Amino acid sequence: MPAATWKIGRSTGICALTEQPLGPGDHVVVGLFEDAGVEGYLRRDHQSAAWEEAYGDHKPQGCVAHWMRVQPDQETPRGVALDPETVLQLCDALGERDDAEAEAFRYVLALALLQRRVFRQLRMEQMNGRDCLVLAQKGMPEATPRQVIRPLLTEEDVARIAAELAEVLDGEL
Repeated sequence: MPAATWKIGRSTGICALTEQPLGPGDHVVVGLFEDAGVEGYLRRDHQSAAWEEAYGDHKPQGCVAHWMRVQPDQETPRGVALDPETVLQLCDALGERDDAEAEAFRYVLALALLQRRVFRQLRMEQMNGRDCLVLAQKGMPEATPRQVIRPLLTEEDVARIAAELAEVLDGEL
């Protein structure tokens, strides 16, 4: 896989729909969007109510994944991690896509969830001639195991993507 640039900006603190500032404690929907002029994904933050009014239960066109978060107080030091369920939702949303960037993002997220012991590895399989992690979610024995294809990445690619994901998620990964 050729080296990809993962330029996804941090939160602007402004709702992409209303152009109003996002205040501490506001419920925010973060969306990752495809942008034809940019390699990678464009991050847009939305006030939860504005997202609901504009899109309802439908994902907007070009949105590859979205998740909820609470807008932090910029004066308060961070220390709260992104809840694993949100990262699982993002991982699953990326699994529905069929492109190399989403595959790489999903793999790095799965590794982070393995490290945080949200997943446990059941086995490694071959799928269409490629390595595939078979992962079980801890505490969910009835859930179907997730299959995560190992992309063709170097260790440097994985480290770079992980760092950029942490930045996208405001260091919450």
